[in-house]
Amino acid sequence: LKKTAEILLGILSKDSTHIGAHSLLSATFLGMGDLEQAEKAAVRALEIYPSALAHCNLATILLAANQHISAQEHFTAALTLDAKSFLALRNLASLSHRSGELDKSEE
Repeated sequence: LKKTAEILLGILSKDSTHIGAHSLLSATFLGMGDLEQAEKAAVRALEIYPSALAHCNLATILLAANQHISAQEHFTAALTLDAKSFLALRNLASLSHRSGELDKSEE
């Protein structure tokens, strides 16, 4: 994954608005466990091309960082752009289910 990150960073040094490179870089950093860099790359991808998929990618990273409220906000934003986004719908349902389980465990 380190080599992949190096290649993608090379692409971005030549074209800082390459949406694909930012998106893949966020996934690469996520795979490497570097959530801070993954989030930065995902935010940049969202800035360049706001889309349901970009919101879902950022939300997935936020979930990995246990930022559930922020993740929920981005999954919801994805649905405003694409009401049929399976990824957003599935993850919002999962978050809702997990939230209910957490609420019950606190009783």
